[in-house]
Amino acid sequence: MKKINGLSLIVIGVLHSAIALGIPSAVGFSGIWQEIIDLGVIDAVKPNQLRIWGYYWFLVPGFLMILYGFLCHWIENQLDLPLPTFVGWGLLIFSCFCILLDIDSGFWLVLLVAVNAIANTSMKRKAWQPFMRVVNRNCEVIINLRSATPDDLKLLQHWDEQPHVLAADPNDAVSDQPLFCRHSCDGCSRRSTCWQYSRSPFL
Repeated sequence: MKKINGLSLIVIGVLHSAIALGIPSAVGFSGIWQEIIDLGVIDAVKPNQLRIWGYYWFLVPGFLMILYGFLCHWIENQLDLPLPTFVGWGLLIFSCFCILLDIDSGFWLVLLVAVNAIANTSMKRKAWQPFMRVVNRNCEVIINLRSATPDDLKLLQHWDEQPHVLAADPNDAVSDQPLFCRHSCDGCSRRSTCWQYSRSPFL
């Protein structure tokens, strides 16, 4: 399943936080808010207040899970990239450790997300092509290359009809003179390298 890891973590974090805030009695913290209010709320988390201490550490991870989920969702959907390998394996190790200490745990859901993230990352990595990194003195441009798909056919055919492509000889040696195009970026100058190419042999 693709691009659902971040969203899944957000949902898990929201459910965790909703239970912690709305029905703390469901997880053994009945009347906890009254205890916190009785202590004045501010600096109520103290080592000698074990119930409040435990509730505090039960509540906080839900919010962190939501933030982490938004980050993963951004990587998957805005950058259109698979999650880094360490995300899936990190979630796997973390969830397994938590399940080991508490079998009746919601971390089974995190475990499912971890397995899905690892599977997606592995499949994406196999399909990836090397990326081209272009650097100048002021900034860096990274271009990720991917395999062509049937959706690219119309664009490739358009390229093949361009005069400079038709005039190119497929037997020519690869030109060592790059064509430069300039981009502006936050006051600095980006220069990305575009190499000349010949007519596609498979169209």
